[in-house]
Amino acid sequence: MTMLFVLSCSLLMTIRHFKPASSFQFPRLTTFSSKLSRTFSISSTKSDDSEKSSTGHQSPGSAPAVSPEDELIIAKFRENQSKAAKLPMAVEVRSLIDQSICYGTLATNSVQFEGYPTGSIVGFELNDEGNPFFVFSTMSAHTRDVQKDVKASLTILAKDFKGAAEGRVVLIGDVQKVDPANTEVIANLRAKYLARHKDAYWIDFGDFSYYLMHKIVGIRFVGGFAMAGSISPEEYY
Repeated sequence: MTMLFVLSCSLLMTIRHFKPASSFQFPRLTTFSSKLSRTFSISSTKSDDSEKSSTGHQSPGSAPAVSPEDELIIAKFRENQSKAAKLPMAVEVRSLIDQSICYGTLATNSVQFEGYPTGSIVGFELNDEGNPFFVFSTMSAHTRDVQKDVKASLTILAKDFKGAAEGRVVLIGDVQKVDPANTEVIANLRAKYLARHKDAYWIDFGDFSYYLMHKIVGIRFVGGFAMAGSISPEEYY
C-alpha cells in the first residue's frame, strides 16, 4: 500500500503541471482517478470541484473493515488530491474519446419497434471540430432510424473499460447524412476514418454513406465511482 501511495503522489504531481493545448488534439492522457477508486472506494466523499458531482453513494454495512494504517494512507491521498490541480472535465471527455478504440453504442429511435430505442455498435471518428461521424450501410436498421428521426446518442467507453470504475462518455445530438455532392468534405472524412480504422475497406462500397452528428446538444461524463457530471457543447468545443 505504501508503494501505491508513493506512485499515486508521483502521478498527481505530474498532472499538476499539465497544460492542455488550445487546439483539439489533447495529449493521450491516462486517467488514473478511476483506477484508484477501486482501491479507495470504502466511502464516498464530496469533491470541491464544481464540475464533478458526487453520486452520494453510501457504503453498506457489509463493507470490509479498513485498518488504521490503510485509513492513514487514504487520508493522506485525499489530502494530496484536494490540493492538486484538476483537469477540466471537458479535457477528460475529449481525452477519453481520443484514446478510445472509436467504437461505441449508437442509440436511435427505432423504426421497426415504434416508440422504443434500440442500440447498435458502430465505428466512428471525429471531424476537425470534434463531432463524431460514421459510415452507415443502407441495410442497417440504425441508418433507417436516423433517416426518420435524427435524434440519437453515442456512448463511448474508455479504452481499458472493464466495469463501473472506468470512464465513459455519452454524446447526445442530431445525426444526419453528409451531402455526397460535397466531395471535399467526404474526402476529408474518408481519410480520417481510414487513419483510425485501417481495415475499413468496405467504406467505399456503393451502399455506404457518411453520417455526422452535426449538432451536439449535451455531453454526459462518468469518470468512475463518485465522479460524474455533464458539460455543455460550448465547453466541449
